[in-house]
Amino acid sequence: MAAAIAAATWWTTAVWGFAEPQAAPSVIADTVPAVAAVLLGVAVALLAAWIAVSRAHARVAAASLGGIGLLAVAGPVWVAADTFATLNDWNFANRTFLAAYLPAAALAMGGTLNRIDRPPHYEIHHALPLPRWEVSDLEREWNRLRAMTGAMPRTGITLYLNDAGIDRLGIGGHGAAYGPLVIAQPLTLVGPCQGGVLHEVAHAFMYVQSRGNTFPQLLDEGWAVANQGCPRRALDRRVLGDTERGLMPPLEDRMTDSGFRDRRYGGATTGYDAGGSWVAWLLGRYGARHFMAFINSATPQDCVTRARAVYGTSFTALEHAWLAHIAHEFGVRALAFSVTGSEPGQSLEGR
Repeated sequence: MAAAIAAATWWTTAVWGFAEPQAAPSVIADTVPAVAAVLLGVAVALLAAWIAVSRAHARVAAASLGGIGLLAVAGPVWVAADTFATLNDWNFANRTFLAAYLPAAALAMGGTLNRIDRPPHYEIHHALPLPRWEVSDLEREWNRLRAMTGAMPRTGITLYLNDAGIDRLGIGGHGAAYGPLVIAQPLTLVGPCQGGVLHEVAHAFMYVQSRGNTFPQLLDEGWAVANQGCPRRALDRRVLGDTERGLMPPLEDRMTDSGFRDRRYGGATTGYDAGGSWVAWLLGRYGARHFMAFINSATPQDCVTRARAVYGTSFTALEHAWLAHIAHEFGVRALAFSVTGSEPGQSLEGR
C-alpha cells in the first residue's frame, strides 16, 4: 500500500507541475515521492517474489503484490530512461525528472553555498561575498526578460550561485534551471559568451510562462544564448566559422536534442552557436512578441509550418535572410548551409 501511495503522490505532483510551471520543485514534493516509489516498489516486488517461492498457496496474492511493486517502479524508471534518450527536449519526462533531480542537487550544494542574499527578485545562495555589480546585472536581467516574455517567476528565483566551483550530482559545474529554481556559475567565473547565470535565468523566465509545450531544442537553447550577454557580432562570428568548416546543417535538422548534439555537425557547441545567433537575429528583426508566439506554439515536429504562421514567411526564407545578414555583416560572399566534411569556402546547399 505504501508503494502505491508513493507512486500515486509522485504521478499527481508530476502532472500538476507540468501544467503549472510557476511552482518551484522541492525535495519534499518531488524528490521524496519519486525515490520512495522506486525503493518501496522494489521492496514490494522482492517481497512478492519471496512469497511466491516460499508459499505456493499464496502465489495469486504474491502476483498481485508484485504487480503493485512493479507499477510503482515503472513510472520513475520510464521517466529516467526517456529523459536520457531525449535529453533537453523539454517533454513531460524531462521536466518530471529534473523536478525531482534539481532540488536534490541544490540541497547537496546548500552546505557549501551557505550565505544567503535576498535582493528584490532573488534568493541567492553563495559561498563568497557577492559583488554589487553582479546583483545589479541580475536585477537588470530580470526587468529585461519580464518585458520580453510578458511573464516572470511570481515568487522570485531561488538561485544557487556556484561561486565555489563545486559539483554536486553532476549539475554544479554546468548549471540548470527548472522554473524558479536555478543552479549556475556566477558572472565572476564565466564570461558572457560562455553561459553562466544569465543563461540559466533566461531559461527560467521561458519555462515559467510555458504551459506544457515541448520547446524545440534549437529555440530553447538559442533563447538562453541570445540573452546571456554575449554581443550579437560574436555570436554571428561563430556561425561564420562553423559554416566555413562545414558544420552548419539546415536549422530544422537541429530542433530535437539528438539533432542539436549530432556529432556530424560538431556536436552541441555548434548547436549553441546556430541557435544563439539565429534567435538573436529573430529578436532583433521581428521583436520579442513574435518570437514568444513562435516558441510557445512550435514543436520539434512542426516548427517549419509554425514559422510561416507567426512570421508570415517560410522557414527557408528566414534561414536565408539570417545567413545573408551574417555575410553582409562580415563582408563575405553569400553563405549557404554546409554539411560535415565540406572544405572551407565550398559549402553545400542544405536544400
